[in-house]
Amino acid sequence: MSLSCNGVELLISCTSGEVLRCLADNLSYSTVSTSHTSSISCIAFPTDSGGSSSSDGSIYFATGTISGEVKVWDLVDYTCLSAMRFPKSGVVKCLTVPTNNTILSGWQDGTIRCSNANGQLMWFIPTAHRDGTTSIASHVDPSLQYFVTGGGDGAVRVWKYTNRELMTQYTEHRKGVSKVLIDFKSPNIVHSVGGDCSVLSFDLKASRRIICHIINSGTMIDMTQRRDAELELITSDSLGRLLHWDIDIRDPVMAVQDPSKAAIRACEISPSGRFLGFAGDDQILKVLDSLTNQIVAMGQAHSSAVTAISWTPDEKQVISGGADSSLCIWNFFLGGA
Repeated sequence: MSLSCNGVELLISCTSGEVLRCLADNLSYSTVSTSHTSSISCIAFPTDSGGSSSSDGSIYFATGTISGEVKVWDLVDYTCLSAMRFPKSGVVKCLTVPTNNTILSGWQDGTIRCSNANGQLMWFIPTAHRDGTTSIASHVDPSLQYFVTGGGDGAVRVWKYTNRELMTQYTEHRKGVSKVLIDFKSPNIVHSVGGDCSVLSFDLKASRRIICHIINSGTMIDMTQRRDAELELITSDSLGRLLHWDIDIRDPVMAVQDPSKAAIRACEISPSGRFLGFAGDDQILKVLDSLTNQIVAMGQAHSSAVTAISWTPDEKQVISGGADSSLCIWNFFLGGA
């Protein structure tokens, strides 16, 4: 606690992550700010056009932590709009925001939960995966609505969005799935990357695997997809590499080695497709120009590994979360250059 110079009010910091402003005469208080108190595991923005999803039209994003907490934040004034806690379910492994007011989360105990931006639980699927639901992605449009999950059991499962019915599953990964991704151009194609050093692509219409990419060293941690050229997949791994994969070619078509050689735990292509943001154990957020493969921006604020990043829909900011429990919001001005 800190008393103001005139003795009228107190500034109080709490173990809950809140900072309160309290009047000394009647102890009435207001919240100045709030934050997470455990490592941040995932970040997600709404995937619908524009990303404006709260009732007043402001842009929000969701974050999950290793302590079993999902918070929704207003990007305009950084206030916490809601919080949902299920500590007995363990780590919040993954998040996706498929529609205006729907947040899907995957948990360490294998549960999939659906909540709204106000933190109200709408439905849940218990034990969707053994060893945790580690990744989730969604596609919702008038013609096709589904979401796909990956688990620590190595399974990739496809669920109908409207009634949560399990449509199909693929069990070809020999270790846990690190990331699932729905193809940017062809929503009937699902990509997955696993701890078995493989990238698999499945065609939902044909109900079969269409390609398998394998590396001999390192562990793949995250994956994103380019918006231009051949729509290559980009994986990040424990050896500090960004590997580019063409769906028609088994071997990487390009490799970018980070000089630190530290594990890259998060990577994401910007909405325009021009820039690639990535970060990891070296605690530095880096932005790569995908046209030149040159680093165009770097930012350092975290005191521990960066575990999650996400671009804002307008590409003007990047949100990063770390094992130090902090969220950092970075302004990025090269997008209009």
